[in-house]
Amino acid sequence: MVSIRKIDQWVYYYIKDEVSDVIGQLFSYLNRDPVLLNDLETYRILYSNRELAIYKLHHKRR
Repeated sequence: MVSIRKIDQWVYYYIKDEVSDVIGQLFSYLNRDPVLLNDLETYRILYSNRELAIYKLHHKRR
């Protein structure tokens, strides 16, 4: 279900294409959970403040 990719000292996990539809359906149910919605908002704030390693990966490719 999940693959990994190593870049420098970081390990990134991503969902394989074969299972992305099923995972999408599961997330549609989870989008109603207030705790998860709060965690997602925290992620967005950290990403916008350039605190996350994934931000650096996204901007390294450009």
